[in-house]
Amino acid sequence: MYCKFLWFDVRQGLLRCWKKLLAACAVMLCLLLLHCLIIYIHNTTLPPSEAALSFTTGDLLASVLCGIPPYDPVAQQPFLFPAIWLLFFLLLLYQVLLYPMENLNGIGQTMLMLSKSRRVWWLSKCSWCALYVLVYFALFYALAALLTLAAGGEVTLALSSYYPSLWEVRNELQPPPWDTLPFFLLAPCIACALALAQATATLWIRPIFAFAASCLYWLASSYFLSPLLLGNYAMMQRIQTMVSDGLPCLSGLVSAALLCVCCLALGCWRSARMDILTFDY
Repeated sequence: MYCKFLWFDVRQGLLRCWKKLLAACAVMLCLLLLHCLIIYIHNTTLPPSEAALSFTTGDLLASVLCGIPPYDPVAQQPFLFPAIWLLFFLLLLYQVLLYPMENLNGIGQTMLMLSKSRRVWWLSKCSWCALYVLVYFALFYALAALLTLAAGGEVTLALSSYYPSLWEVRNELQPPPWDTLPFFLLAPCIACALALAQATATLWIRPIFAFAASCLYWLASSYFLSPLLLGNYAMMQRIQTMVSDGLPCLSGLVSAALLCVCCLALGCWRSARMDILTFDY
């Protein structure tokens, strides 16, 4: 029964939503091209005696996922609003917002009533949500690799030695080379956990309020450096492999796993008690 539910969700919420993924790819491409534009402008202003800069796939990915340094109000430094970072993650959360509750109308509700297993229904929705997040990140990583090839760069997750100079770094960097693979694996895990948390919230409140709460949570993650705000683990500038006082990737992975388990349990408990016939999403 679980496989039937999951296949239905994949067809309805993923394969038939290719336009949403295409729109996401267009936004991702624009964000990645911003870094290409910065490098191009830099190279056009170089004197002939200096070598032009190139970039790697890791540079492109980091240009979107680097985030901002921890904000310290005592230092009286301005808060750097992470517009690109927020746009990338909030676009993902918006795209996975409505489908689970919309599925309770029409054939989705009929399937749920015939199966008589709300737990399977919820587990299927969680699996769909995780799969959507993975597809979203896979497209992002693939676009970065293709753009690197098109520009004659090197397809590697390693960062160029000059790259941190483009950041507004306010803490001590780890000595290069930087191990970026743990972060690029951790980022989709964090996004998956928080997408599941948002989906779980829609079992109690309207999706628009759940999305508003997600926006506030991600904004708080950019403002406050705390392991309780998992968005911090999705910023490369706040990870221990990049900065000496950063957060360890392992604790982020454990926190994401615990949140996923809590969402699964809470969702099963709530879905077993909600009235699906009169539920107003």
